[in-house]
Amino acid sequence: MNGRLEILAKIDKLYDGNCIGCPKNNTSKTNTYCTKKCEVGKELQKLGNQLLKPKQDKRKALLKKGQNLTFADVDWLLLQEVPKRVIAKSANMGMNRFNTVIMRRKREWEKLS
Repeated sequence: MNGRLEILAKIDKLYDGNCIGCPKNNTSKTNTYCTKKCEVGKELQKLGNQLLKPKQDKRKALLKKGQNLTFADVDWLLLQEVPKRVIAKSANMGMNRFNTVIMRRKREWEKLS
């Protein structure tokens, strides 16, 4: 079993065994009791952060490529909701130039489809 599946299994086991039926669990994303005071909630948050780490590492690595970013890199970063201004800055471009390049690429793809 790979690490990601093991983490997901731990999350399921912890949540099913502790959180279902708990009066403090209102399934709200902003439930601060669970993430600040409950030991199970803290552990769930820690495990969730482990799931996010590979994406965060990839994001950092791509942004470090700077002017060597490919269109595939830019597409992935945009899908991960990295702000355009962050990508543009990484590529050493102003926002106007970045938007022009992106729009030109979009038009090229539309011609191919």
